[in-house]
Amino acid sequence: MGGENRIWCFATSGIDYRLTSVGGREIVKSTERESPRCSFMPIPDYQDCMLPLLQVLADGESHSLGMVARMIADCFRLTNEERQQLLPSESQTVISNRVAWAKT
Repeated sequence: MGGENRIWCFATSGIDYRLTSVGGREIVKSTERESPRCSFMPIPDYQDCMLPLLQVLADGESHSLGMVARMIADCFRLTNEERQQLLPSESQTVISNRVAWAKT
């Protein structure tokens, strides 16, 4: 685990976040309410990506869009299939696109 980037969040009626960044340094603590992501929950829209994006960037470090998209996909517990889902144009993954919109 040592310099590994990790990020977690758990879906309840809203989303409770516990984010951990490089080296296991905790950024935001979660509440005790932890429940697994529902299998019917869609890929998050760009508004749902905003808070996790800001929390990831709160460490002041430089992060690539790809790395942040992977961290947010981990946060929302996206499946491999969801992570690989492309836009209709097939130019970008849906999660990368939504994270890119969240940063605007």
